[in-house]
Amino acid sequence: MSRAPAQLPLGVGLRDDATFDNFYASQRNAAPVSQLQGQMREDGEPYLFIWGSNGTGRSHLLQAACHAASDAGRRALYLPLADIGHFPP
Repeated sequence: MSRAPAQLPLGVGLRDDATFDNFYASQRNAAPVSQLQGQMREDGEPYLFIWGSNGTGRSHLLQAACHAASDAGRRALYLPLADIGHFPP
């Protein structure tokens, strides 16, 4: 009889202060912020790809989107790949 492998919890969590309310949206990043906020609508895009240089607020925006999804009763998952290591092949 085979046993299911044990599941290990990931040490990943959202920062409480990563919200849309405290993100400074300049003209350059206003469109991604609007798109992320629009995902909460029923006709919102189901997937978005966000990219940018270090320090541009990508992690803040993604965590803000997760908070907003949770507040709207939806599920969201934030997995910073650099923090959780490599997945087995």
